[in-house]
Amino acid sequence: VGDDAAERASAAQLATATGAAAVCVTRGAKGAALWVAGGEGEGEWSQHSGFAAAVDARDTIGAGDSFLASLILSLLPDEPASPGVRHELDATDALARACAIGAFVASMPGATPKHDADAIERIRAFAP
Repeated sequence: VGDDAAERASAAQLATATGAAAVCVTRGAKGAALWVAGGEGEGEWSQHSGFAAAVDARDTIGAGDSFLASLILSLLPDEPASPGVRHELDATDALARACAIGAFVASMPGATPKHDADAIERIRAFAP
């Protein structure tokens, strides 16, 4: 998929065809977009340009997995509650958090670096 309109249309079509509540389009260092289905083929399209400029990528293994885990956790309802984790973020905030966590993991050696909330917040504070 080449452009934003085509990505949006493809995500909406995939959500409709599969009954998915959401479809995420990942763009690696260029961020991600999320289609959250609404009623009657309508939906919300959110995008984030990513935080590639905020970090020096050292090892991208695990970055996509970390992105997806963060996105799913951020969109889940608050049950069961996890201390310090905000659930049910809106799509834009969920994408920003997921992109920041993916960038953090890419900036560290190894696929599962020790979680550093301060470092992730510093990445999120970077305005692309």
